[in-house]
Amino acid sequence: MGRAFVDSLSGEGIYSCLSCDASAEVTHLASRAALVSTAFRGVTGKAFLFDRAVNTFRGPERSELMSTGVHTIRDIYCNRCSMRLGWRYEAAQEESQQYKVGKVILEKALLVG
Repeated sequence: MGRAFVDSLSGEGIYSCLSCDASAEVTHLASRAALVSTAFRGVTGKAFLFDRAVNTFRGPERSELMSTGVHTIRDIYCNRCSMRLGWRYEAAQEESQQYKVGKVILEKALLVG
């Protein structure tokens, strides 16, 4: 298998993978411009909701009961190091939660920036 393509973001406020940063690699994930909300919780604690993320791949789809109802999600992983970083919302049962569909949660504890 070849090396994964890594996209670079430009501008201020770039969030990168903590695991890659620790190994002297830089893998950009999202920009502050794509940040929707900082009021989310993940497995490791505080999490951020983004419109999009780059340099990630998705795991299999599954349903998950969360504090805001049942959502269909896919875990997302770093393209370079394969660390689980959060998840992507694929569907939401509650009408009030539809705004999350297609957006990405990145866990703060797993980010640099």
